[in-house]
Amino acid sequence: MLDRAAFERSVQEALEHLYDPAFLLTHPLAALLVPRGSGESPGRALHRILCEAIAELKPPPDAPSHSPSWRLYRYLSLRYVEMLTIGQVAAELGISPRQCRRDHHEAISAVSAILWERSQHLQAAPSGPSPPSTPPASADAVLEAEIGKIGSRATPTATRLDQIVEGVVATLASLAHRHAVALQVAVPYGLPLIAAERTMLRQSLLEVLLDALDRAAGGRVEISAAAEGRCVRLEVIGRPPAKGPPVRERSDAGRLAVSRRLAALQGAALETDVHGDGFLVRFTLPTVETPVALVVDDNADVVLLFQRYLGGLFDVHEATSGEQALQLARRLRPNVITLDVMMPSQDGWEVLQILKHDPATAAIPVIVCSVIRERELALSLGAAEFLAKPISAPELLAALQRCCFPP
Repeated sequence: MLDRAAFERSVQEALEHLYDPAFLLTHPLAALLVPRGSGESPGRALHRILCEAIAELKPPPDAPSHSPSWRLYRYLSLRYVEMLTIGQVAAELGISPRQCRRDHHEAISAVSAILWERSQHLQAAPSGPSPPSTPPASADAVLEAEIGKIGSRATPTATRLDQIVEGVVATLASLAHRHAVALQVAVPYGLPLIAAERTMLRQSLLEVLLDALDRAAGGRVEISAAAEGRCVRLEVIGRPPAKGPPVRERSDAGRLAVSRRLAALQGAALETDVHGDGFLVRFTLPTVETPVALVVDDNADVVLLFQRYLGGLFDVHEATSGEQALQLARRLRPNVITLDVMMPSQDGWEVLQILKHDPATAAIPVIVCSVIRERELALSLGAAEFLAKPISAPELLAALQRCCFPP
């Protein structure tokens, strides 16, 4: 049994591998937090339990947005659910990196307290009669069952490759340091969205990079990506140290076989090329058609900010008045509209009502973005989402994801 301090360290470790089901599958917390005989995969169950614990910390809607409780909840969501770095979280929250590190310890303690209580409750519960004993499954069989289960539920959605790579590199940073491998990343922000299942793509890339760390120990691993036609090519190149032994071809078993299987389950391809002074693994990832977003706001600074948030991910059009918004909505038929409320001549509420009563535009999801916090009114008039200004990039992108690419 872990003591409280060790339990808290285990919680942080599990959160850092939140999207790594193979890691969570055998993590000590799975034995402590997942009820025996639940029928759910321990890795998937632990992922769900960790996310639920973070959600429990969300303050009530009437809590001030600047309160410490909101900051801790947003820290956990941005750091672990959105997989942002400490520096990115600090920028999103408008605090210093030093304050962000202080919040980190408080946030981990808060989520650990929820999970500790859960573990104590499970230990105190009567275990009931023991089920009939069955021979333990091999590790390979368990992993194969886990891959099959994930694949059966996989639904590729529009995904940002740069975020996936950034999260995976952050997960492997300490291990890369231990192997004395320099990770060099050149994956630009503005790549087309790819059609992928986030968890499977992360695990597929993790397996490739773990293999690369072993092969290129003491050298470097380069990760790059570029758009090619209707695909995005992601390349992982391993370069062992010049004085080291040449790289030898290995059988396509183990990690690369797992990666190839996970890639194939979501319509991607994986190629390998091993030679004496290095090796190459190439993913060919299908893209999705670029969606169209109509940003309606009379504040030019907001329009520029949203364009920066969405650049490369959406084909962004702008309207600075209600009349112009209605004209563009009927002509463009965008995938989504972001709508300000406080505009001259015709406010956002009027525009929303007209959009929802016009058969040509009624089906377009509208995200109301306003300093006036009238969420209930927005939803009652047909808005798909409501975001209170100021709006961060993760908040906007998450809302757009829900509207344009629902699971």
